[in-house]
Amino acid sequence: MKAECTGKTCNWQKPTTAWKDGIDGIHFTDPVQGYCPDNCYLIAALSSIALVQPNSTILNKTPILGKYSITLCDPDNPSDINLQKTYKVTPYQCLDAAGGYPFAHSKTSSAEMWPAILEKAYGAFKSTIPIYSNGTTLDKSPNLYDVPWQPGNGINALKTLTGSSNADSKTPSEIDIVQDLTVTFGYLWGTYVNPRTNKVISSYRVGTKMLAWTYSGSPSPGGYVYNLRIAANHTFTILGMNIEDSGQSYVVLRDPHGGNSELEPLPMWCDYSTGVNGIICVVVSDFINAFETYGWVL
Repeated sequence: MKAECTGKTCNWQKPTTAWKDGIDGIHFTDPVQGYCPDNCYLIAALSSIALVQPNSTILNKTPILGKYSITLCDPDNPSDINLQKTYKVTPYQCLDAAGGYPFAHSKTSSAEMWPAILEKAYGAFKSTIPIYSNGTTLDKSPNLYDVPWQPGNGINALKTLTGSSNADSKTPSEIDIVQDLTVTFGYLWGTYVNPRTNKVISSYRVGTKMLAWTYSGSPSPGGYVYNLRIAANHTFTILGMNIEDSGQSYVVLRDPHGGNSELEPLPMWCDYSTGVNGIICVVVSDFINAFETYGWVL
């Protein structure tokens, strides 16, 4: 938690919004990390699930008596139902005194609550709030400013959210990352011509939930790694790979902060009508130097 956020309490917004946008539905560009918690791993995990499994149970909830039932799994034993915890979450959202978003929200629509509701449930899970036989109701709790978000791990977050134990990770190499994003876990979405460079791009999209995280030690000035505009000790969603006809390969990622980027070439399968939404493309050699590990959950 950032220093300026310690000791604060939530200004809860009344539940006047919906789980998801009624028109646009669930999208990987929806979840945006708030400015207070160091939980990039969770927001990146939510984005990954929305990319690969937008119709999954965890992302599609209907309220019962104004509450959303969220069941989370133990990351070490995801399939053990005796270790699962169920939270009945009301859609109150934590705002700051000025009405800003210190915690998770949706970039796509201010009326979309699913990132905030799932963050609240995960915050209770991290806080080890006692669970009763009929589930624990989270109304104006927990105080998200007090949640011990760290230590955190994106692969564990994916296992907790999805209940899958089929996961692995590896240190990136050029051979592995290209193979994994184009064949093992990815597929060709199509080809297009970059209008700025006139280069032909083969655009690949992953079909598996995948994350990557940067090195935490010795960042370059400004808190970045390898002199790139990529934050140190930060988790990203892996979206796919772009390969130019010249042979240059780019790993396509999404920053959970959801900011805009001008790094090219952007993947053809994304809708940029509302902005770039944190999507960046990193040359494979730079990815290897900046990112410590990447992993997946099947």
